[in-house]
Amino acid sequence: MIQVKPARAIALWIEISLKSPDRDFTGGASLENAVADLERQMIVGALRRSGGNNASAAGLLDISGRALRYKITTLRVDASL
Repeated sequence: MIQVKPARAIALWIEISLKSPDRDFTGGASLENAVADLERQMIVGALRRSGGNNASAAGLLDISGRALRYKITTLRVDASL
């Protein structure tokens, strides 16, 4: 599996999304909510790949363990996966 840094993953998602001019990307949501949803999905994916180990998940996301714990709390991620 190829590991992609979060910033690059967001850039790739935007690049792919912009190739479809007919699509409404907002879905009625704000940019802030869209970014939070993407972060939440990436955190859940990293936690699943790491078997729920926060330190490993943080490493996969290329962020500190402290930043991951903060995001889990603020984004209300269910970390009991």
